Amino acid sequence: DGRPSATEISSYWAIFWTTANGTATGIDADNENSLMSYLDGGGNLMLASMDYLSSRLETSPFITDYLHIDSWVNNNGGFVVSGVGGNVVSDGMSLPIIGGPFPVTNSDAVVVSSPAEVAFTTPPGDKGLTIEDGYKAAFLSFPFECVKTADPDPNNQNALIQRVLDWFLVPSGVEDAEVNRLALKQNYPNPFNPVTSLAFTVPESAGRVTLTVHNVNGQVVRTL
Repeated sequence: DGRPSATEISSYWAIFWTTANGTATGIDADNENSLMSYLDGGGNLMLASMDYLSSRLETSPFITDYLHIDSWVNNNGGFVVSGVGGNVVSDGMSLPIIGGPFPVTNSDAVVVSSPAEVAFTTPPGDKGLTIEDGYKAAFLSFPFECVKTADPDPNNQNALIQRVLDWFLVPSGVEDAEVNRLALKQNYPNPFNPVTSLAFTVPESAGRVTLTVHNVNGQVVRTL
């Protein structure tokens, strides 16, 4: 349906963007500008692309200032990506990606700088990162589509996405004085049975707050 504009993506609390097996030239400067604007507004982004970096002839502000990637090595390979101990997303994970729908030899190795943290690594090089810098972003330089769906937890696609979403739902570590606006995030999971999580922020001066949950008929289900 065409490229998403900055206005279109601004209405989403989180974005998952994958380029599959393309050259990733579909992510152009306009898309990068839209994503930078989205992250400046406190958005949450997971970008998975084994060809995004290797399709670039040079760096860009999105790569260096938002993903905090200093450099990369094209088509670095690696058949199993291992989670880095202590990482908020990848701790304890081991994801075999060989045998998937795409050639994993096209995965790029990244060299990151603070505040980015290496999330996934292979013997040839690092293949994923997480960032919390007024926004939250995860970048995978290996094909998400090659991560198995049926392997035991946590080494599968569902567990990976669940961890990313759980991290996105945790409020960022900001000072109380910085919380100056009312915000209610989308509950997750939705639909749910029997439990869902509600994340919200309130201005420092708001005092006591009541959160009322209604059903589709407008009836009060619970007052928190």
